[in-house]
Amino acid sequence: MADKDKDEAAIFTPRQSICRTRPSGVTILDDRPITAMVGKRPRESPGEELPPMRQRRDTEVSELVAEGTESALKMASKEELLGRAHESVRAIFGIVAGPGSKINKADTNSVASHGHNILAVMAALNLRLAEAELAVASAKSEAAKAISTGVVQAPATTTRSYAATLKLPGPERAAPERKKPSDGPMLAFYPVAEQSVAIKSAEETKSLEERNGPHFDAGPSIEGRTADAQGDGAAQPQTTCGAAKPIGRPTGEAVITALYEQNMRIKYPDWSLDRLKKSCRVAFKKSRREGSTTTVVLECEPELYEVLVTLDRAYIGWEAVPICDTVCGKCAATGHRLADCQSTVTRCATCHRFGRREAETHATASRDCPARRFAE
Repeated sequence: MADKDKDEAAIFTPRQSICRTRPSGVTILDDRPITAMVGKRPRESPGEELPPMRQRRDTEVSELVAEGTESALKMASKEELLGRAHESVRAIFGIVAGPGSKINKADTNSVASHGHNILAVMAALNLRLAEAELAVASAKSEAAKAISTGVVQAPATTTRSYAATLKLPGPERAAPERKKPSDGPMLAFYPVAEQSVAIKSAEETKSLEERNGPHFDAGPSIEGRTADAQGDGAAQPQTTCGAAKPIGRPTGEAVITALYEQNMRIKYPDWSLDRLKKSCRVAFKKSRREGSTTTVVLECEPELYEVLVTLDRAYIGWEAVPICDTVCGKCAATGHRLADCQSTVTRCATCHRFGRREAETHATASRDCPARRFAE
């Protein structure tokens, strides 16, 4: 029994040549080159299936549809045109944000079609607006001409082009006034009988008018005089007006008047100009020859002194000047003059101002002053 089974197993034992040789009924073809096709990709495995292609959309518009669109744009109202533009924009967003993530050629054509539709709507609205503005401008100009001439003229019919329709009107201009010849009485000038014989030309009439006409003073003039023998032979101009006053050097009376008019007349009504002049006087003025600033020192009564100290700043003409309180040259105190000082101690004004203890040991600007020694 064992020998029989061993013989049956030996019948189905394959040979080595059969295992290495491929079957004769199977034919293996060579791989063909895959050409790149737009919109398609090769299969990676024999069992893979390509996704179904989306159905193309027909975007061709016939001539009848185009004519219908143009007539609809002309007859539609403003609200309908705005609604059409809104629907087109919504359709564009619906296509772009649709379920298909990739935009193919059909979707691109559809987007372009909706874009042309929006442009057509906007162009129609712009044409209507331009026509309305042009009509209003022409009506205003015709009305102005009719009012100026007094005759109502019929509007001239002209053919308007596309460029003239889009051109917006400019700013309104006033119609030029036409000077009408006066039909009333006229005034003519003739020479008297005594001068009619002497005057024979227009030049003589002009010279007589300049000689006998009114003369006006034109203000300061410049006269030219010849140079002396030692000069260079050039004309030296000489003005007929006086020397101008230097800027920044007012007189004492001008300072007191400006102090009252610009600073005290409204703020201190109890003070009058006469009272101010009686209560103070200009002690002296000091200024430098090169500089344009003048310091005016006033001697005033205690009542006026309290008023001026509270001002802190005074307006003299167009300038705002500070008000500084002077100190006594002996005790370095304020409120009195050196002649009225009752102090027995002489203080240095510089050291007293900075709070130094040695202020009472020397006079102002003396050789013992530390400020002077530091400056030297």
